[in-house]
Amino acid sequence: MALEFARQCAVRRAKGVGKVKTTSRVFPPSKNGEHIKQTSDLHNQWRPALQALTMPYRPPYNCRHTYATICLMSNMNPAFIAQQLGHSVQMLLTTHAR
Repeated sequence: MALEFARQCAVRRAKGVGKVKTTSRVFPPSKNGEHIKQTSDLHNQWRPALQALTMPYRPPYNCRHTYATICLMSNMNPAFIAQQLGHSVQMLLTTHAR
């Protein structure tokens, strides 16, 4: 899917066509090309996205734990996961590897 999206972008660029109308991302970059940085911006998009997917509400922060757990279950390097989350390896394993 990502490869096909990249191909479509390349075709649009070659044709000189402007903006991307669709994206594979749930929260695409804003019009100036930056990803969400403000928590308030995330919350304004998070709840409607969950509602559109008919999923029960859960705070976005819960995704950190899910991400860490999936990475650990996939036998990824704990040092890499800790770096992704901004933790020490000890903190990662204490918090997420129970």
